[in-house]
Amino acid sequence: MKKDISQTDLPSGAGEQAQPAMPTGVASGKHIRTEGEKKFDRLTYSTVGYVINALLSVVAVYAIERTHRGQQWMERFVAKAQGVLPLDRRTSKMLATKSFFLTGGFAVLLPMKWLEDAKVRLVKKWDHAIYGEKAETDPQIVQSHRELEAAPKQTWASIFSSRVLALVPFYATVGLLWDRTSLLSRATNPALKENLARVSSEAQEAYFASNPEAGRGWFDRLRNNSLREARGEAIDHYVSQHAKEAGKGTYFDRPIAWVSRKIGTLASHITGDTVARTRIAEMEKNYPGMVKHDAHGSLNQDPNHSVVPYYFISESITSGMVAWGVYALTRVMAPIAGKKHAKPEATTVVASASPEPVVAARATAPEEASVPTKKEAKETAEHPPTHPANNVERNDNPTKKPHHTPHAPTPDSRVHVAGLEHQQAHEPQASTHVH
Repeated sequence: MKKDISQTDLPSGAGEQAQPAMPTGVASGKHIRTEGEKKFDRLTYSTVGYVINALLSVVAVYAIERTHRGQQWMERFVAKAQGVLPLDRRTSKMLATKSFFLTGGFAVLLPMKWLEDAKVRLVKKWDHAIYGEKAETDPQIVQSHRELEAAPKQTWASIFSSRVLALVPFYATVGLLWDRTSLLSRATNPALKENLARVSSEAQEAYFASNPEAGRGWFDRLRNNSLREARGEAIDHYVSQHAKEAGKGTYFDRPIAWVSRKIGTLASHITGDTVARTRIAEMEKNYPGMVKHDAHGSLNQDPNHSVVPYYFISESITSGMVAWGVYALTRVMAPIAGKKHAKPEATTVVASASPEPVVAARATAPEEASVPTKKEAKETAEHPPTHPANNVERNDNPTKKPHHTPHAPTPDSRVHVAGLEHQQAHEPQASTHVH
């Protein structure tokens, strides 16, 4: 079924009556997204950039955290990242781990770039399938296609930089809101906040006792990676030893872990796996508000029944957050780092400057051409027009020049004169003297 763009993209109530004003609407400067362009955005950024991204990330996270070979590979990856990033080992490990968990997002950059390169062709193809022949004649659709052709094209620089910049709010969310040591968790758990401050201060004093030459100023402490690492390890150790206390605050990961274990318990009931059901109950008792991971083969961790749902839920949130950021940032980065093209001209009706359309326009509007000027009205009053037959005088003497009585110009003569004046204005080399 062919769609009418006036019914899908124009404001409500603007039906067929709004179609004559389409060029004016296009010239207003607001880009109209056709159904083909909307389909392109859904395929590129919703399906590939989000759904496939999340599925690949789930596979990557499971391989890294739940398989022996994956854990070994991750250890080597973290070691290299710690040697490159100018941060302490604990922060470098967190950034490397979280970045690898978002591997799916970097993997889908290749198909997203290919789709962006074929955007104009795909949008035109889908618009033709949706709107039919109107895709080639409707002013709004044609102008939308012209704007797509002239818009800055996505390059590897614009797409990759958008992906990297989109990770900034993700890392900010992890540090501020996500896990048990986040600022939100400490703010909603006074006991945890007090104890974490105490163990961090104790670790700092122990570090200065071992390194008396280290600076104690706030800037010195800020750039001291070893000191940050010592305080971070002390906090992680306390949280691991006091998991029940750490799980009492409010943070994003807590409801995700609870729902994942409920799903795991239901799955264990369906499969009849009593061992998995018992372990899930133990994990919820000892490690509330978190899904426990450990070395491969360890029994002190959540089973796959609760881990797999946790991966799907958490990746759907984080991948969706980053995918939305990539879509928004590509709109910003394309004009900066994209390939620029000429700006399209608006599809507006412009009057022609040639003499023929002017004559035609006047000939088709005799009521406007019949209005005399002041000079013409004065000449008409002094010399009233007569019948053409009465204007011819008898001339018996061949040597005598005939006398012509001036008369008011008729509409047809004024049209002819207007055409001559316009033609003479464009031909300066021609003589303008009338004999």
